[in-house]
Amino acid sequence: MKWVTDKTAACLSQREPTGEQWIADLPDKVEAFLVGWGLTNPVPLPAGLAGIVIACTQGKGECVLKLALHEGALCREHQALDFWSSSHVPRIYETYPGAYLMERILPGNYWEGEDDEILPLLTMF
Repeated sequence: MKWVTDKTAACLSQREPTGEQWIADLPDKVEAFLVGWGLTNPVPLPAGLAGIVIACTQGKGECVLKLALHEGALCREHQALDFWSSSHVPRIYETYPGAYLMERILPGNYWEGEDDEILPLLTMF
């Protein structure tokens, strides 16, 4: 299966000295996470320019595996999600340097709380 879009591959190869090697190693890394974390039904999702996102299923339900070349940036992402942890933020299930597994949020969900609860959250962004 092709895990990296052409756009992401071009960006990583041109901007990052280790980008081509990261892309070459990706099939083995993805397989290790799929097996190690018990993930099934992997489907690549559109991603940014520095990593990949894979929708999958685990015993916890639908989730997303995210891998990135820059471990530090990815670490800060999952730390931010942990910091804002609430019923309105996707849960982080697993972490590893350069990867994390999180709850999948699907479009079409709507806010079920009171308006005065969401406004402070929206102003943080």
